[in-house]
Amino acid sequence: MNRLPHWATASYTGTPSSCCSVKIKRRFCNPKIFDVMGYDAEYNTNYSMIAYVFLRANRNPALAAKHLGIHRNTIDYRIRRLEDLFNIDFDSGETIFSLEQSYRIFKFMAMPPFSQIM
Repeated sequence: MNRLPHWATASYTGTPSSCCSVKIKRRFCNPKIFDVMGYDAEYNTNYSMIAYVFLRANRNPALAAKHLGIHRNTIDYRIRRLEDLFNIDFDSGETIFSLEQSYRIFKFMAMPPFSQIM
């Protein structure tokens, strides 16, 4: 049975010109992504980029740290913070899939900074 994820019922009330891209993002992206991006904007952090690079590195902290140019312990700390702040389970296959799908949608739609890296 093909059921849509629980976040697929979100609606949009913006302008018609931006409607399509926002509907796509809201319908097919994990809602936690938007929480992380909002937190980044409010507190001037880069947790969404940390999660993106960590996932692109196949959840390998050493490789992610190398790509980001930070220490391995720093990436471990930030991943724990992501898990604690946003209740993201990086050990769940469903969560990993939905986050990776979300980042691919952002990259496909040329959303900076995801369209410009890895």
